[in-house]
Amino acid sequence: MILIIGTADDEHVRYVTDRLSKRGSAYIQFDPRHYPASAEVTVEYDQAGAARASLTLPGQHVELSDVRAVWHRARVRPMPASSVREDQSWWTAESCSRFLSQLYECLDCLWVPERPASQREVIRLNDTDAPPCDAWAALPARAQMPSPENKLHQLSVAGRLGLAVPRTLVTNSPERFLGFYEDCGGELISKRAVELVPRVGGEMTRPFTVSVERRDTANHQAVRYGPVIFQEKVPKRLELRVTVVGTQVFAAEIRSQDSQRQQTDWRHHPEYGQSRYYAVHKLPADIERQCVAIVKELNLTFGALDFILTPDDKYVFLEVNINGQWAYIESMLGLPISDAIAELLARGHD
Repeated sequence: MILIIGTADDEHVRYVTDRLSKRGSAYIQFDPRHYPASAEVTVEYDQAGAARASLTLPGQHVELSDVRAVWHRARVRPMPASSVREDQSWWTAESCSRFLSQLYECLDCLWVPERPASQREVIRLNDTDAPPCDAWAALPARAQMPSPENKLHQLSVAGRLGLAVPRTLVTNSPERFLGFYEDCGGELISKRAVELVPRVGGEMTRPFTVSVERRDTANHQAVRYGPVIFQEKVPKRLELRVTVVGTQVFAAEIRSQDSQRQQTDWRHHPEYGQSRYYAVHKLPADIERQCVAIVKELNLTFGALDFILTPDDKYVFLEVNINGQWAYIESMLGLPISDAIAELLARGHD
């Protein structure tokens, strides 16, 4: 299968699709302007980090694992549905653009002319600013790795290295959301698909991880408006922030379940900064090695990794924050993270 990212009114696309049809070559044409209003993109991960991705257009569906070549012709951005409020239009379009670029990074096939890189611009806080017209920041060399902040890539890498991950669905399909909700027995959380801070009514918001409730399924059509991450709710004994500096690992446990307000997202309430909720944690040697390995695999020298430790002592990987906060942890627990960073900087290249 061939994927053509292009617009129907592009003369170049018509020339090539005519030739492909004469050759009997199967292709699907995707106009990013139709996403998310009339196109659905879904990525699903099992607990071992194995991924399935699909693209659904009116009357057409393709499993992206079947795509052997992509022609990236279009330089147009996703467009929000006409029913999206004007003050949310920029945020919706930008979120969809960034999500698609993360997905493209993960498609391991021939790219013509080259595989696009994900957005690396500074996060915009004002969603009324006009974005640049190009959807992609650059066209890197084909061999370039996906960007380390790409959450889709992180889950795949973690699974490949043997870490457990939550069952995950990233989609703008209301029907896929409902199916996943039922498959997980209604035990789901949701979080934003890209690191983009929106403003609502002119006020800056910080979207946190939230539990999905049965009442949310009644409004399932809202999923259509942009990509959302849904994950099976993992039972928690503790949460962990594991800071990796080079090959040194510093693990702090967060007793989030001791406070009802922190149980879904420990960052959500002010008490997360109180030392009584934190302690130094001793990681098993194999998990510690895997933490170093995932940071190295992402081509980083620093990473702040988030984990859940389940009641049966299973470590479940959530994500890597490539520039995550750590000073408050050092202040409370005395972990010598700043010494490790200073040592790494002073050492430079060995």
